[in-house]
Amino acid sequence: MKFLNLFFLMVLVSSCGDDDFKKYAALSEFRVLGIVSDTPEVDDNNATVALTPIVSDVKQEGREISIKVEACLDPGIATGEEITCSGADHYQLVSETTADLNALLGATLYTGAIGAINVTIPENILAGRSIFEQFNGLDYLVIFTFSVGESEIVTFKRIRVSTRVTKNSNPNIDSISDLSITSNEQDLSAVVSENPESFDFYNLTGELEQAREVYYLSWFTSNGEIESSQLYVGESTSLNLANTLPDEAVVIVLLRDGRGGVDYFLKKL
Repeated sequence: MKFLNLFFLMVLVSSCGDDDFKKYAALSEFRVLGIVSDTPEVDDNNATVALTPIVSDVKQEGREISIKVEACLDPGIATGEEITCSGADHYQLVSETTADLNALLGATLYTGAIGAINVTIPENILAGRSIFEQFNGLDYLVIFTFSVGESEIVTFKRIRVSTRVTKNSNPNIDSISDLSITSNEQDLSAVVSENPESFDFYNLTGELEQAREVYYLSWFTSNGEIESSQLYVGESTSLNLANTLPDEAVVIVLLRDGRGGVDYFLKKL
């Protein structure tokens, strides 16, 4: 349990080759890079959470997309259940809306944050649960279905509902390295001044333990390659733009804490 976040990152790193990561970092077709919740962990008291998708659609250069948002108590995705709220407890259809990516993201190469969607989490979902479940928390699942052309992209965000006194908060990226459109190879690094949070949890034997978050970064670019796109905070990598320098490019990095906290930093070159 104590090293669970680190384990998941190690699996991610070991399961993909270097070439796979370089392809993963390239922005072209529609992508959902992450979803930022203003409060990743909440009390069981009808809390309202604002969820902001971070997307990219460089190749299409602006179009309207449809977004359907549903929510429910997690049916057990981590144990193999499908990503669906069908038949799950505390279901709600949150919204069905559209987003004009040209209007929202045209100035940043169609990459960045679109409008936030508010989700009110039903109260008393912890009622009758064990102390273990109440303190460590249950996940309220918010599923986003993006209809893009003839395709559908489904992704989800977990909101932890718990009785833990000190709730998880988002990490924060202070800045990233200076970048320009005038050089093919440039260093990439992010400045994160705050330390990862420590948090208490009950282990499987019912004992209270303390663990510390593991911060990690995911880099993306609209042009060229990023040498190593998945890094721990404190590690640097390099951006290699195409031999024929583009007129403009965008670089974006996401910072995750392994517990649902996310921040991002975008720079247009």
